[in-house]
This record gives sequence, structure tokens and C-alpha cells, in this order.
Amino acid sequence: MRRFKLAGGNGEMFWLEGDEFRHLTTVLRLGAGARIVGFDGDRSYVGIIAGIEDGRAWCRVESTLAATGEPAAAVYLALGLLKGDKMELALQKGVELGMAGFIPLAAARSVARPDERRQETRRARREKIAAAAVKQCGRIRAPEIFPTSEWKDLPDLLPRDTRYFLAWEEEKKRSFRAELAGVDWARPLAILIGPEGGFTRAEAMAATVELKATPVSLGARILRAETAALAALTMALGAAGDLG
Repeated sequence: MRRFKLAGGNGEMFWLEGDEFRHLTTVLRLGAGARIVGFDGDRSYVGIIAGIEDGRAWCRVESTLAATGEPAAAVYLALGLLKGDKMELALQKGVELGMAGFIPLAAARSVARPDERRQETRRARREKIAAAAVKQCGRIRAPEIFPTSEWKDLPDLLPRDTRYFLAWEEEKKRSFRAELAGVDWARPLAILIGPEGGFTRAEAMAATVELKATPVSLGARILRAETAALAALTMALGAAGDLG
């Protein structure tokens, strides 16, 4: 059954509006009697379309589904700004893997640079990409999409007890896999991934002091930034029991 983010509901009925309504009626051409799944940030329902009028599709709730798509661990990704569509790829796949939030990070070696004039436009686009990925992968809650931020912003953006790990190619002793074995998954975790060219030594040192971040290695090979982001998310959520 097709999944839609619902606009509202009362336990007995739910309804679709806006883009979801247009997708239902114009693209899929579904009408009265069709079964769909509607979800919000708390639960999802199987519903039968009961009526379509005035830009709204009304659905009668047939059953409530167990929320099985949301990870138990809260893992955030802070990714150095990348050029082209690499940020969007990392965002989309990160949602599918189960990340809790996405922070575009202004880093020293970022080829892409923050543009204040386009900040809200880019954030809106990222939220739209995240929403589509949520529908596709069976989640019911979209991760939080933060504005482009700097190192100093992170403690104010994320929960106070967040534990930070910085993926750094110059770290040779501590492996991320080994460090994950001792993680308390009741605490949020944030993974810091550099842009093209990685983090500078000054940034890595600042992260260890200001964020108490643990520098870690992701392995013997040098990964592209978007690959490193997805590999690290997979390792963390796998260790937490949410993958595999």
C-alpha cells in the first residue's frame, strides 16, 4: 500500500492535504475505496479513502500499525558542506539508515560555502528530500534538518549529553568500531564527518577540546566524504542494534 504523511486525524478518520493530496489524486489517481497507509510522527494507520472534496482526501481508519521503522538510538550526522548533490545523497540515505538529525557543517576545507541568501531555500529542499525518504523507507518521523552551522553552534543544537565522534584520517589508534562497543545508547551520539579534504588538524583539535569529541578511524582506506558519512552511520546504528 502507498504511504502518505497525513495532515490530521482524530483516531477514526485521517485526511490528506497539499502535496500529499495532489500525489494521491493527480499522480496515483486513487479514489474512494482504495486502501492507503497514513502516518504522522507517532504512529501509522491503514485507511480506506472515504471521500475526496475541496482539496482534501478523507480516510476511514481501518487499523493502527505498530511503529517499527524508527530507530531506538539517536544518531546525528554533522557533515562538512560538500559540492554538487553529494549533501543531498548523504541526507537521503542517512534518513533511510535511521539518523535522528542532519547538520550541514561549515568547515575550513569545504569547497561549497554557506550562502545566507539561499539558506532557507536549501533547508526547505532538504526537508522535502527527507520527507520523501521517510515515506519510502517506512519511517514515521522525519529527522530534524538543521541550518548550516559552525562548530560553536553544535552544543546548542544537540542535546546536552550528546557524545561526539570525529572521523579523522590521521587517527591511527582508535577505531570507530572498537569505540562503539562502549557506547551508552541511552545518550545521543553525533558523528562528525569532514568535507572534501577532511578536517584540518586545528579543527580536529578544537573538536576534542570544545566538544570533547573522540577522534576515530573508519578503516584503512580513505573514503569520500559522502561514503564516510554513510559508512559511519551504518556502523553506529548497527552497533546500536537498529541495523542487521
